[in-house]
Amino acid sequence: MSVCDNYWFLDGLSYLWNIEINTDMKPFLPVTVLLVILLIAGCKENDEESRTDHTPPEITILGSNPVYTRLDSTYVDAGATAYDNVDGDLTSSIQTTNNVNIHVEGTYTVNYRVSDRAGNIADTNRVVKVLIFK
Repeated sequence: MSVCDNYWFLDGLSYLWNIEINTDMKPFLPVTVLLVILLIAGCKENDEESRTDHTPPEITILGSNPVYTRLDSTYVDAGATAYDNVDGDLTSSIQTTNNVNIHVEGTYTVNYRVSDRAGNIADTNRVVKVLIFK
């Protein structure tokens, strides 16, 4: 939970305005007020962003789709990239599920999933076909 999830600090701010500041504390008052103002502004910005961002990120699969590979060979997935219109590059946040078994002939799916800070989710798949080549 972050400070932005509840506004408990507003009670402290109202208390700050009503106390009598002794001489030792006066130099810290401007810094304290500035920090509270920045905190409130940051919470407001994040709150507005999450309310207005309804666009999911875009995932781009790198390489071929589908991929054909030989039974008992080596398969290395080419990966994917992800970009969000608000959060920017989310490639490092992609969760990949790869259940390709190169020892069993069949069709497999590699799943890529990513979400942005607003909770919008993108999901896409690569098809991998493990075949016996003659």
